[in-house]
Amino acid sequence: MSKEISSLTKKLLESEQKALIEKERIVKMTASEIEKNLPNLLKKEFRTITKPFKEEVQETKWSILLIQASVIIGILAVGSMILLYQKNQIPKVRIDTMNGVRYQVITKEQLINSQVSPDKNLYFIPIQEN
Repeated sequence: MSKEISSLTKKLLESEQKALIEKERIVKMTASEIEKNLPNLLKKEFRTITKPFKEEVQETKWSILLIQASVIIGILAVGSMILLYQKNQIPKVRIDTMNGVRYQVITKEQLINSQVSPDKNLYFIPIQEN
C-alpha cells in the first residue's frame, strides 16, 4: 500500500513539475500567441494533470471486476449447496473418531432402520465394518 502511495505521489509531483514548466512558458508568451494557442494549451494542461491517474483507474476497474466475479462464484456455490441439501442429495460424509468407530452423516430422509430420534436434521450412524 505504501509503495502504491509513494508511486502515486511521485507521478503527481512529476506532473506538477511538467505543468509548472509549461506555465512558465505560457507566462513568457505574448497576448496574441496565447489567444491563438488557448484551446491547445488547455488540452495540454488537462492531459498533463490527468495522465498519471488513467493507469490507476484501469487497474482499479480490473480489480473490481475480479472481486465481482469471485462474489458471483461464491453465491453460485452456496446456492448449489442449498439446492443439494433441499433435495436430500448431500454427499455421504464419513467420520473416523479417535476410538476407531466410523460414522456416516445422513439426512432425516436417508435415515433407515435407525434408533435415533427424528427431531434432528443430520444423524451420525455407526458403520459396521465387514
